[in-house]
Amino acid sequence: DLNYTIPGKIDAVNAALAKSEAGLPMVTVSAGAAFSDRAEPVGSIFEDADAALYQRKEHGKAGCAIFGT
Repeated sequence: DLNYTIPGKIDAVNAALAKSEAGLPMVTVSAGAAFSDRAEPVGSIFEDADAALYQRKEHGKAGCAIFGT
């Protein structure tokens, strides 16, 4: 299930990044995804993925949003 796999991997990356070493600043990853078979596309696949990314950022960073879910 892609809705589980992609966000799960992003969460795993963020968990690893949270373990800052050697005084490096903590960073996080936010991602937006859209699939070619998405229901009710609004724009191109890239525009819809970008919209999903901004949706994620509006609800907190460090995660993933999938367009249309």
